[in-house]
Order: sequence, then C-alpha cells, then structure tokens
Amino acid sequence: MLFDFRLRPLDEITPWGEPPDLSLSWFGLTDGLYRLEVGDEHLFSYTDEISASWAAKHPGFSGAYVDYQVVRLWEDVCSILPDVLSPIPPAFAAFFSGKNPTILAQLVTAEKWWRGLDDSEREETNEDTYRAAITWAASRRLDSLYLKGGPRIWMSTFVDTFTITWDNSDIKIDETEVWSARRGSYSMPRSKFLEEVRSFNSRLLAQMHERVQQVCADWRRPEIRIDFEQLRREQIERAETLPRALATAPTSIDWESVQAAIQRVANI
Repeated sequence: MLFDFRLRPLDEITPWGEPPDLSLSWFGLTDGLYRLEVGDEHLFSYTDEISASWAAKHPGFSGAYVDYQVVRLWEDVCSILPDVLSPIPPAFAAFFSGKNPTILAQLVTAEKWWRGLDDSEREETNEDTYRAAITWAASRRLDSLYLKGGPRIWMSTFVDTFTITWDNSDIKIDETEVWSARRGSYSMPRSKFLEEVRSFNSRLLAQMHERVQQVCADWRRPEIRIDFEQLRREQIERAETLPRALATAPTSIDWESVQAAIQRVANI
C-alpha cells in the first residue's frame, strides 16, 4: 500500500500540556507511525546512520517510520489533492519523472534568479515571473515543515499517470543524511492512486471510529482531560474531509505564463 501507518496504543500516547492540565483531542489520538511505500523504497523513513545517532540519545527510537500524528499526513494529502489530480501539460511532466527528476533544480534556479535581483529590479513584473516559476510546483508539494529536516516530496498527474517525486539527497542533520529515499520518482495509474487515497482515508477513519468509541465508553487515563462530545462530533466532521477535497476545483494556472517564467529565470 502507498500509505502505511499504525496508531500508537492508547496507553502509550503522550498527552499535551503539563500536569495537572493534561489533555488529548481527536488529532492527538491519531498519534502513531507512518511512511509511504514507493516501489522498493520508503518515503518518511530515516537512514540507518541518523537512526543510530538518534537512538543513542533516545533509547527505543526506530527510524523505519516517522513518529507523529497520522492525521497530519492525511490532512496534507487532502489539502493538495485538487491540484495533484489536475493533469499538468506534457512540457512539465519531465520535471517530475525518472531516476533523476529536475524539479528541485528548477526551483533552485528560480530562487537564485530572484536573489540576484536588486531592490529596483524586484518590481511587480519580476515578482510575477518569480511566483509563476515556483507556485505551480508548490501547490503539488507535500508539506513536511513540521519535521526536522523534512523531506521534499511532490505529487503530480500527467494524463492518466500519477507520479510521486522526491529529492532529499542534500538534506542533512549534523552532516548526516536524514532520509533513506534520496532522489527519484514512482508512478502508478491515476485510478490506482485514488484507490490508495480512499484506502488511507477509510482505514484511518475506521480505526479512529473504534478508538473514539473505546475512549468515550471507558477512558482509563482520568488524569488526561478529553472532551468526549467534541470527540464524537469531530469524528463525524472528519468524514467530510476527503469528499470535500475531491469536490474542490484545482488552482487555475496559466501554463503558458509558467513556461515563459521558467525560461526567463533559466537565463540568469
């Protein structure tokens, strides 16, 4: 499966706050582990080197998965889904595909061009060029800023093919590479990707339904405050997240302007 996750047992979840004011919410109760399976590699999986380093400081640490609230990944996928499912023109597909995708190089080029302008040159037309050169890709990047040294992951669709792209080869902490999947891409039919998204959605909501029922019926950590009514309401509300994302129109993009902007910033 593309989205591989597991929820942490209830009695192992760390609450928010300081004693005696401890609490947990629906978000907090999704605490767990997750990663993405992309062929023979895994995204959100740490290198052996960084795992060993952190395990020495935090006994029991295992770097095969990211340790965080699983709903964060689900929310971030849903937030970019309208643009991810909107096909990009053929001229842009090559940025995301192959063993050595060039999307990061294109964005670095745009940033270098922008930084090279003096204040007088950063007038409206140049700012429009810069934004056109980067925002089309930004709307397809999976957020990871909540993680230390978060990975760079993009999702895109070309005709009927979905592609997930990553470029993490230069992401290091204390001179140690962070992510096991360094650089590459992985594709599947668009219809298969939608199946994977729906599976992720249904598995997470089903497990959280059981969890909410258990917590509301027999919460055995009374020192941790939980609003049971809010928990039940949010479980119902969260079921609307994916349908709402699938019904949302993608960002309107003038692809001719994007192509012109990319060509302009390339001529630094």
